Amino acid sequence: MADETKPVQVKQEPIDDSNMSDLTSLIQGVLQQTQDRFQHMSDQIIRPICCSRIRSNSRLPRTEGVLSSANPSTSSLLSAHSLPIMHADRTNPFFYLFRINAFSSYVAVVSQCSLLVGCTAPPLHRIYNMGADNSKAPRGIRNIEAADAVAFIKRFKTETNGKDKMNKEQFLKTYPIFRDYGPKLFFQLLNNEPQVSLSTWLKTIDQAMGHFDTLAAVLHRCFGEDKNVIIGNVVKIYCAELEMSRQEQVLLFDYFDQQVSDELKKPEQIERFLSACPLFAYIALFIFQRVLEKPGDSKIPVLSEKSAIFGTIDSLIINSHLPFDRRKEWTLLYSNQTMGHSFSQMVKRVNGEGPVLVVIRSEKKIRFGFFASAGVHAGPQYQGSAECFLFQLHPKLVTYSATGRTDNYAYLNYQQQTLPNGMGLSGRDDIWPLFIREEFDSGTCQKNSSFYEPCFVAEAEEFKIKTIEVWRPGNKPQKTFEEQVEMAEKSEKSVIDKDPEARAVLEMAGKSMHSEAYREPAPLLSDE
Repeated sequence: MADETKPVQVKQEPIDDSNMSDLTSLIQGVLQQTQDRFQHMSDQIIRPICCSRIRSNSRLPRTEGVLSSANPSTSSLLSAHSLPIMHADRTNPFFYLFRINAFSSYVAVVSQCSLLVGCTAPPLHRIYNMGADNSKAPRGIRNIEAADAVAFIKRFKTETNGKDKMNKEQFLKTYPIFRDYGPKLFFQLLNNEPQVSLSTWLKTIDQAMGHFDTLAAVLHRCFGEDKNVIIGNVVKIYCAELEMSRQEQVLLFDYFDQQVSDELKKPEQIERFLSACPLFAYIALFIFQRVLEKPGDSKIPVLSEKSAIFGTIDSLIINSHLPFDRRKEWTLLYSNQTMGHSFSQMVKRVNGEGPVLVVIRSEKKIRFGFFASAGVHAGPQYQGSAECFLFQLHPKLVTYSATGRTDNYAYLNYQQQTLPNGMGLSGRDDIWPLFIREEFDSGTCQKNSSFYEPCFVAEAEEFKIKTIEVWRPGNKPQKTFEEQVEMAEKSEKSVIDKDPEARAVLEMAGKSMHSEAYREPAPLLSDE
């Protein structure tokens, strides 16, 4: 990378020392947009660029400077080029780092780096107008965007008539999101003072927007040591914000309560819970995003149509177990209520359409199903990986992960003489954790299959199908070149198809068609 990058000679213009404060504001503004992404950039990419820019300016002085310790990657990056660092005011990271005559070269460095990391540096015509807003950025705030922090402070001071302290009445009025827990939260936030301070409240929210360890500390401080209080209030606030029913609130609470294997008396215990159940962390984060007056991400997928089986909480929980690129939107591929109760109709709509969620309501009102990570493809081959899982929605809302003891996952076949005809997961012959027969009126379920966590999702070895839906989470995957070639090869007819007379002669001679049972199934007849 270093050999390919050519130093860009930047014409330097003398700048009067009176503009030193403008330079400080400039550097802060530029750094604000790039510092987060600098942390993740490889020194192999950024160092050669910085090196070439710095070396192009032979007059770069060894002057005292300040670099934020909160940005270790940038600190090590610049110190690698013998730039002296003095850790002082962390809110002013590049104060006096360069003399004014090195200004143009440094702007070129940041601009080049910002292009590589995918963010945009401020246009040069705005540089000298920066300052007032950025210079007021609160200290120690790492996770909240500057604009959101400024808006938060403005709202706080508007309600307190410009003061940095907020009393109970003002707090409840300003943050109604906490509802009946608001008074308790107000007293939890007091730091041996009669009122909540702006700095305390803002830093609390900033920590909540960080990693699991800091979020755990915030939950411990705001909601105490009782796991029912922590889970109950987070769920209640979340559901109320999204206008969910009391029944949905209870369902979500029960799900999280089942995930807790320990007490939540200490931040370390809460952190372990968040690591084991990231969905709870996302829900807590959603609440603090709303405190910042941001829409927040509810983690509820957008369904293309209303489901007759999935409820809101059902889809939220199942969605949290899907691959990350499959969590935004779900598309209904098949429903026996609106597209005809026919196995052939279902196969036409789901075959080769990408990853699918198959969900069933049995005659006994049990709701259950499975996720096929690579979808289903008609034929003798199994599809998918250990990302496949089984689930039950009612009477319990729970998922069951694959154990990795098999490579056989999603299966779909029909019109075969020796192979199973139907759709299922990780089975063979008549033994399946879950299987839907080609007749499409019933299915089978094996209890405690070794291929998945112990479960009995249908709660019966034989079940009758009342309602069935197939959803595709995310977009349909694009076929690779190899898959397109394979499809073209499969479309070619076999010898016995091309020459019916040869087939007849072989049959008259008593020659068996050994490959007949393993051939691709014939095209389905239309039910319409």
